[in-house]
This record gives sequence, structure tokens and C-alpha cells, in this order.
Amino acid sequence: MRNKHIFMAILTMVFLPKSVFADVVMPISLLTMPLIPLIVLAEFIVFWIARRIIRFDAKLYMLLLAVFLANILTSALGTVFPLYKSASQNMIHLGEAFALSVLVEWGIYELFFRKKIDKKALFVVSLGGNVITYLFIVWFFMF
Repeated sequence: MRNKHIFMAILTMVFLPKSVFADVVMPISLLTMPLIPLIVLAEFIVFWIARRIIRFDAKLYMLLLAVFLANILTSALGTVFPLYKSASQNMIHLGEAFALSVLVEWGIYELFFRKKIDKKALFVVSLGGNVITYLFIVWFFMF
């Protein structure tokens, strides 16, 4: 089942190469590097809250490591597949980037916690973390 999610993420990247620019909604650069710790912190807090609600046993450093790696991977995808022609195109493709970020991060979380947490719960954590971070990023660049 784990391979199915990785296959779907790769398939998405193959068929949507012009629209893939993952979490942080932009490639890793000197401009975006300061945002990564804020995004990791926000998603870590979502994961920590979920840990308290779902009541699963995971060390905090493992939560932080999983969130950090998931966000670095999705940001690296943004570096490989950048899309910056105009602000309107970025807003149009924001939904695709959001969906890909959720799926890729969900796959990373499954690698870390598949024996401890239900797949649906991991998806909700990935979805919740990305909702928070994408709202933050949109707010950051709008104001």
C-alpha cells in the first residue's frame, strides 16, 4: 500500500510537470529559507496536537524529523519543478501544489508512523498541517 502512494505522487509529477511547485509554494532559495522553520514549526504543532487527540506513542524528535523531512522534500520538488510566470498563474496552480504537498507529506508520514497511526489519521494530519502553512504563505505574500 505504501508503494501505491509513492507511485501516485510520482505519476502526478510526471503528468503535471508545469504545475508542480510543492510546499513553501516555491523553490528552495535564499528568499524562502527563512520560511521553512516557520512552516516546520506550524506543521509540527499540528502533529503534536493530533498526537494528543489520537493518543499514539511517538517521540517528539521523530515528529519533528518527519515534518522537517516532508517539508524539505516538498520544497525540493518546488525547486525541480518551479512555476513563476505571473502571480495569477501561481494562484491558479496553488490548489495543485497544495494537493501534491498533502500527498507527498502523507507518504513521508506513513514511512515514519505506519505501525503506530492509522492512514486516515496521517492524511488528516498532513491535510491540517498544509492548510495552516498554505494559509500562512498566502497571507505572507498578500500582505
